Amino acid sequence: MASLRDGTTDGNGLAGAIETFDYRNGPLCFSYAHQQTHGDGALRANLGGVFFVYGPVTSYLSFLNGDGVTPRYHNDGASVSAMYAVTSRFRASLGYTYLHDRSGGDNDADQFSAACEYDMSKTLLLYASACWLRNRGDATFTLLGVNVVGLTPSYAGAPVRSVQIGMLERF
Repeated sequence: MASLRDGTTDGNGLAGAIETFDYRNGPLCFSYAHQQTHGDGALRANLGGVFFVYGPVTSYLSFLNGDGVTPRYHNDGASVSAMYAVTSRFRASLGYTYLHDRSGGDNDADQFSAACEYDMSKTLLLYASACWLRNRGDATFTLLGVNVVGLTPSYAGAPVRSVQIGMLERF
């Protein structure tokens, strides 16, 4: 996908581009995405991951690398998680994510999470999750939930904790 600029800024004529790649072979899947935007608020991001299904367990490994202008960031990250299908309708998962600040400020963060999902019907899903995010240095990362934008931590380096309970109705 590519989008053209509106002509009010200098450059190569492109406002941005996104490329994606997905490969599946049986229980194994590889995905990669690259995004590049230009002009005010320019962004460059690489996202990739792999998951593998082995019986009732699905394991995930992913990475990110990005540079942004507004807000300014320069980060690498990786996450590992696993989901266990307790029954055909009930799933539980655990995860860990690490984010490294490459700007030299040592404003790293890591997050631990646990979640469960239960299919009440073909269209109704109940879920619950708990997360703990540890900001280091002057990091101000926050947690995002299902359609919820996280609140900014009360001070730089503050830990963030969250519990979320909800339901999704699929149409």
